[in-house]
Amino acid sequence: MAVYSPRFAMPGKGQSVVLSAAGNFSSEDWHAVLIGQVSDLYALGIVAATVDHAWPSNEVFEFQYTPSGKYSSSCLGASATAANGTAVILQPCGINALTLWIPLTSDESGNFFPMVNGSDTAVRAPYVLTTGPVGTSLVTAALSTATGSVNPAQMWQSIFGPL
Repeated sequence: MAVYSPRFAMPGKGQSVVLSAAGNFSSEDWHAVLIGQVSDLYALGIVAATVDHAWPSNEVFEFQYTPSGKYSSSCLGASATAANGTAVILQPCGINALTLWIPLTSDESGNFFPMVNGSDTAVRAPYVLTTGPVGTSLVTAALSTATGSVNPAQMWQSIFGPL
């Protein structure tokens, strides 16, 4: 499986996140921030009961954009409540469930896993971070499987350090 990274030409809040081939580009830097568990965020009224019921002990992350290692206060987030085709853009961090991502480690394969958006309410086919070909914008889409495996366009992995 090839490794790809979200990258921007001129980053800014509200900008679509576009997938590009991985490389040693400082504009691709992201920092994963552990926010807590789903049950913690449900107790605070941030995620829906359906998400808490499905994945109460799963960890929840925000992915902060950190070009050249500088924190930007912008995070990877859905532009609206996750649904099929919802654009993934830069959003202010720490505001609501749109910037929260829940790795589905139960569907992990070779250190790759789908990531459910925190605004999700459809647990049977949750809305996960999805890509198309290199050069296309990221979106959320219903988790899809073929022959028992998650669609490769919906599988993600964290890699630390330069590529």
